[in-house]
Amino acid sequence: MAKGKSSRSKPSQRTNHARHQVTEHAKKKCLCANCVSLSKSPSPQSHPSALGHKCHQDVMDAIEYHWKILSLEVKFFLLEDPMQLCLQKLVNFWCAPQRKETSLSGQVAASIMGSSYFLALNYTFIDKTVEARALILNGAFLRQCIVSCD
Repeated sequence: MAKGKSSRSKPSQRTNHARHQVTEHAKKKCLCANCVSLSKSPSPQSHPSALGHKCHQDVMDAIEYHWKILSLEVKFFLLEDPMQLCLQKLVNFWCAPQRKETSLSGQVAASIMGSSYFLALNYTFIDKTVEARALILNGAFLRQCIVSCD
């Protein structure tokens, strides 16, 4: 039985990507999802030197400095059990009366949010992704609080 046109196999994604590479890579460095996911080297933005860090100790110093900006209470809350951090825990923590008035005001919340994102990035540099996740969730929660209050 002869195979019809509909039974022909489609070119694989890799074949299509190879054609894509020939045209795109000749022009510039390709940043498509396929190229980025196939790349073995990290992008310049995901390397500690993008933030001015020259060594592991620079990353640790940056982490330590930003935790000094935030309270020890916040650090303990976020890093005590970062895998169990969820929306309900964030709401309960940030909406407590002693924090609601001082921490969730515009500039303070924005500062805590920015520090959370910066700390998350630095934690990824030292392969602490669970802690980075907790900090990203915290930053996203605070961002939503800021936006909803505007």
